[in-house]
Amino acid sequence: MPPLPSGREVLGWRKSRASGADVGCVEVACREPSVLVRDSRDRSTVLAFSSAQWSAFLRRVGNGPRKGPAGNA
Repeated sequence: MPPLPSGREVLGWRKSRASGADVGCVEVACREPSVLVRDSRDRSTVLAFSSAQWSAFLRRVGNGPRKGPAGNA
């Protein structure tokens, strides 16, 4: 499991420009060797992913939804 930041650590969190005031969004920060993700409204929980996990997630999102056996997304 990738390490989580300590409470005293200052990170550069980034949020998508597509985020709006009424739309839920996540923020992302890099802290080697992890990529950290949190909810922009509730910042109390942080998820940590390895660089390989994050890259795989981005590839999957970039490919769009996959169709299931019945042709449903």
